[in-house]
Amino acid sequence: MHSSMLTDDASRGLPDTRAMSVPEAAAEWARKGWKPIPLRRTNKVPYMKWTVVDGLTPRGVLNLFESYPSALLGVILGPRDLVLDLDHRPEKGWQIDVIIRELTNCYALPECPICQTPSGGRHLWFSLPAGAKVSNSTSRFNPLPVDGVDVRTDRGLVVVPPSQRPAGSYAWEMWQPHLPTAPDALIAALRPPPPPPRQKVSLLKMSPRQLGRYISKAYEAEIAAVRQSGKGARNAQLFKSAAALGSLVAAGALPREHVETSLTLAAQECGLVNDDGPRSVQATIESGLRAGIAAPRKLPRNLK
Repeated sequence: MHSSMLTDDASRGLPDTRAMSVPEAAAEWARKGWKPIPLRRTNKVPYMKWTVVDGLTPRGVLNLFESYPSALLGVILGPRDLVLDLDHRPEKGWQIDVIIRELTNCYALPECPICQTPSGGRHLWFSLPAGAKVSNSTSRFNPLPVDGVDVRTDRGLVVVPPSQRPAGSYAWEMWQPHLPTAPDALIAALRPPPPPPRQKVSLLKMSPRQLGRYISKAYEAEIAAVRQSGKGARNAQLFKSAAALGSLVAAGALPREHVETSLTLAAQECGLVNDDGPRSVQATIESGLRAGIAAPRKLPRNLK
């Protein structure tokens, strides 16, 4: 990686926890202004709702982690934090050295803290300048020209050292106290595209063929939006999409059972069911559908 001066707008420093236990390390992360949360070792799902750790003092964080002796140490990222989670999956053709080399060549990555994961992957840590907007995304939907990269930022979760899993430990391969600012080219590549301008669409003026195409595209777009949503935005997107499709369900344009099934499958694919549980996801879908059904779209009378 290319050397780079660290800037004053780095969000927060990283604690040196290399000689600490997980509870001690969690307290040190809290002292540095981060928000630690205990995660299950088997699936990296939090033991509790995120709001439980809001406002905890370092002592409170220490006590919390001592109550979960086998927990992984997770950190909830803020809006100026950026972590590139690089997967080492040779069976998919994702080689960690190739991924790092391609990212460095594409974006002139500066020297940064690097954490090695038990599977041989890497976490690359950066800060974002004030006002920069980046979205969480998975390796399947990341906007970079390199496969095997998850993007973690505001309200994203990252496992940090000295967490231990059956396959091995999380350990700093390169540690430094400050986060370098992410390169402009990388930020530009990760910036979410602007939403298209909203246009008032009158379904009453459409022909049957136009209306069928519109409903089909609207359905596909909302399901895709849920499927592709990242951590921190998944539940809100699920509600929004359920409400949008609910308005078409109420108009008789879509069958409710089909919409519910499709939304549930999309929530499974983006990881929301695994993280929040099926009951929570079903409740969000029901709430969104109710909101949409309360405001049905108007269709031509001969098509109802």
